[in-house]
Amino acid sequence: MAKRPTICQHTNIWEWIASVGNHRDCRVLEIGSRSVVSDMLWKRFIPLCNYTGLDVHQGRNVTITGDAHCLTDLFAPKSFDLIISLAVFEHIAMPWIVAEEIAKVLDVQGHVGIETHFSFSEHELPWHFYQFNSNALENLFCPELGFRVIDSGMDNPIDGRFADPIVTGK
Repeated sequence: MAKRPTICQHTNIWEWIASVGNHRDCRVLEIGSRSVVSDMLWKRFIPLCNYTGLDVHQGRNVTITGDAHCLTDLFAPKSFDLIISLAVFEHIAMPWIVAEEIAKVLDVQGHVGIETHFSFSEHELPWHFYQFNSNALENLFCPELGFRVIDSGMDNPIDGRFADPIVTGK
């Protein structure tokens, strides 16, 4: 049976983000900030923070246009207290490099919130590379890079029902 998250479930990840990031001293980086589906939810949940939105494309809610593989070219070490990336890691060509870059620009005692797909149809092609389970994310954000996982698991499960037209006769 798949491990389920207890804190950061799909339906309440923004509540967790608010609990750690909604204060004036909190420096927040959102990787993949361009408004595509969600519409700048940070303004609703963490309006007090010092927010930076990073995306590879210019657009609404993007403060800095750049590549997450090169965070240390864009930001000084320990620049952020909270780094979030929601529904983006499946679009990152080399997520292991981005995890290392996050470790460098995250302040000591900082937090990282990553939500990505385990199973979802291809989208934003040709930039859709991976599907992740909780073990994959725990491997990326490992103790060797200085991370301690406080919650991990698979949420928003998919239910598939398949029928073989030859067997069913339809």
